[in-house]
Amino acid sequence: MTRALLAAIVLLALPATALADARFERASGAGKQSVPPGTEGFFLTQIAFSARNDPLAKEAGGYFVGRGSLAGMPFAQQGRVTCLHVEGNQASIRYRFDRASGGTAAFEGGGIQIFVQDNEVRPDASSFDPPESRAVFDARAKTCDDPRLRTYDPIDSGNFVVRDGSP
Repeated sequence: MTRALLAAIVLLALPATALADARFERASGAGKQSVPPGTEGFFLTQIAFSARNDPLAKEAGGYFVGRGSLAGMPFAQQGRVTCLHVEGNQASIRYRFDRASGGTAAFEGGGIQIFVQDNEVRPDASSFDPPESRAVFDARAKTCDDPRLRTYDPIDSGNFVVRDGSP
């Protein structure tokens, strides 16, 4: 396990007094998703994150770490959360690749949008968009898509916690 992934998991376990106010939307967790053998394309197989949205400060914050494979090439990435949109038990999160290696190294400075779903009875689930170059990401860094419009795939292990701060 990389130091960054371990650090992100430790941060998730710490008390978050700044997030205690119900007006603050938040999403956090860690999860692993299997990649079917012989499948090609972009697959994020392990994630750990903590994201918050402070409507009073009008900005999102937090940190995200991911690793997996891109067309069979391993990668690792990590970075600051730039956007969080929560609707009920679903959240969309954008984060910038402050560091990227392997299959996503060319996207360093860019970013990605990830979607997570916190389920009570069935396994939590996730979905994601392809990584974006710096120019494309910068144009949308503070805008997250509606997470209710996504299709989600169940994770194999882990837990996501999504809290909607709406009154």
